[in-house]
Amino acid sequence: MKRLLAALIICLSWTALGQLRPGQRIDLLHSTSVTVKRTSTGPVHILKGDVAFKNRDGVFYCDSARWWRKDDRFLAYGNIRFRGKDGVRLSSQTLDYTKGLAFLRGQVVLKHESQTLKTPSLRYDTENETGTFHEGGNIETADGNLTCRSGQYWATESRFLFEGEVHALTKEYVIDCVRMEQWPNDHLYYLDQGGRAKTDHGSMNFGRALLQTEPKISHFYRGVVGVDSLIQFNADSLYQIEADSQTELYGKSKPAQWADWGADSMEIHAMAIVRTLRYANADGNVSTFIQGMASHSESMRWNATDSILHLFGLPVVWAEDYQVCADTLRFYLQYEPDLDSIYGLGLVHLSTAVDSLRSDEMAGAMLSGFMSQQKMKSLRIQGNAQALFHPDPQRSSQVLSAEILLLFAEGKLLEVQFIKGPQGDVKSSSSSSSTHLPGSRPQRSQRPLRMEAISGLK
Repeated sequence: MKRLLAALIICLSWTALGQLRPGQRIDLLHSTSVTVKRTSTGPVHILKGDVAFKNRDGVFYCDSARWWRKDDRFLAYGNIRFRGKDGVRLSSQTLDYTKGLAFLRGQVVLKHESQTLKTPSLRYDTENETGTFHEGGNIETADGNLTCRSGQYWATESRFLFEGEVHALTKEYVIDCVRMEQWPNDHLYYLDQGGRAKTDHGSMNFGRALLQTEPKISHFYRGVVGVDSLIQFNADSLYQIEADSQTELYGKSKPAQWADWGADSMEIHAMAIVRTLRYANADGNVSTFIQGMASHSESMRWNATDSILHLFGLPVVWAEDYQVCADTLRFYLQYEPDLDSIYGLGLVHLSTAVDSLRSDEMAGAMLSGFMSQQKMKSLRIQGNAQALFHPDPQRSSQVLSAEILLLFAEGKLLEVQFIKGPQGDVKSSSSSSSTHLPGSRPQRSQRPLRMEAISGLK
């Protein structure tokens, strides 16, 4: 009788519920029919109809399966699903399970919380709740969609690692890179090998990046170069709050550079630049270029709403052939239609080169003037005003007065007026040796240069 039973094919309905038996990785919960076949390698259970397996980490469902109970292995076919203990859900066309490792093939879908992974094949460790894919993947999260060649997912951390031709569509950028990590629940991306980020208007290349979508904060560093229809920038790092709200650029070995080709056409170089639609602040080795002028200072404040430029910290401005220095300088651009104004306070100094060694100079306590279409119209120096001229290579002439007024035509000096004070006269003297007036700064050779791309485009 025993030999006969061993040779028979046994058909029965199997339903098992409850806990796994000690030492067993996989257990059969249900199958409409079970057929046991004996082979040279041991018995195999052929299962058909509403098949369900359970291990310590979740439940597998399929239409049919082959189960090698002794080897803790089964092959599943048709309508395959897995429900993990932390809400992980898997589906595929075929599945090969062995001792806690599931190999899924054919239209594999992994869903967990708000993220969905679609891939041709997946290796999933049910105990550690990690999935690995190498045949390309398409990932959908609340922050956007992504494709890549290979990657991993850690369900316990809700973390993805993507590698190879990573292409991500986020709420702010379209990103292309070779490697990216994502924490969907934290709305966080980390790119440690650089990449390229594009928006509707431009793009940037970067060395590393940390991006957050809620709130929208982006940090690009290890070198950032970017351009769009109205802006170009170059920095060691860039920090952005909302793509169109606030941008901070920082230099490291050299100043960061920011150029805006909009209505005011401003360019800024500095170790730290903070830029919004309403204002720009810059500090540390600052150079600015606006309305045909170049400047250098330690700090700069720009009010875009009222078109006011404030320079302080030993500012120097180059306008046409003139160099202007003061303790502080302030420009009111668009003071009136087609008219800009300039004001300087504290040890004002104005100079224009005579030759490579000498300059005609003027100095005083306060400077005011007007410009039109990026050309000087008038300049007034007040408060113990002085002038130093070089009529020929051997002589210099110094003039003292209460005020000095310079009038220009088409940007060229037309007339100089020396105005005496209420209790004084205009005094003049000649000398065979040239000297400098108070406030002189021999910085003409340090006139900053604009970014090459802007020089070529403007």
